Amino acid sequence: MSRPLENQIKHLERAVSYGPVDDEQVMLPDMFVSFLAQEPQINPNYDKVKEESEAWIAHLCQYDEKTYIKHVKADFPYFVSIWAREAGAEELRTICDWMNWVFDFDDLFDEGCYKDNKEEVAKRVAEVKKVMTEDLDRTEETVDPLLEVFRTVWSRVVERSSEGHFSARNRFVQTMNDYVDGVVGQVNVVCSPEQSDEQKFLALRRKTIGAGPCFALI
Repeated sequence: MSRPLENQIKHLERAVSYGPVDDEQVMLPDMFVSFLAQEPQINPNYDKVKEESEAWIAHLCQYDEKTYIKHVKADFPYFVSIWAREAGAEELRTICDWMNWVFDFDDLFDEGCYKDNKEEVAKRVAEVKKVMTEDLDRTEETVDPLLEVFRTVWSRVVERSSEGHFSARNRFVQTMNDYVDGVVGQVNVVCSPEQSDEQKFLALRRKTIGAGPCFALI
């Protein structure tokens, strides 16, 4: 057995060797000092795609300097470049553009100006869903620049994936619908005077975290 693998096993054994615990305790292994402590492999297209993706959405959505800097510091392309380290430049760019889009879209209803606006969330979610069902041959741009960002991402998904139940395109549609439906549910919870059921709220958060569409693209 190799020394790195042996060390990983010893770390995991220590993490689970503390005996029985009650319902109020959760033991986590020391992952970030063992097998996750190594430097991650990063997609070689990271620097180029990061610069292009951030500049493009900043121009299209007319970011002010503060908003642009916030995106640069968030560095979603770095996160994507670790997940999709073998993706080509074009594929990586599509995922990065989606990540930049979802950050802005989600922020509108998380802590943004529409966090308690059920009419606005219903309208914007309907627009997103419409993009995934409309004719891509049309040439006019949408009025909303953020929606235009999503439309261009969707057009690239369609161009680079086939149709079919198990296709990346279909997985993306299904997970996007789950995500935006979760955003609607989140706003409804904020607007409701009643406290949300814990299990229902956790199920809702699994949708609004937005991991599904990202995995579908990867």
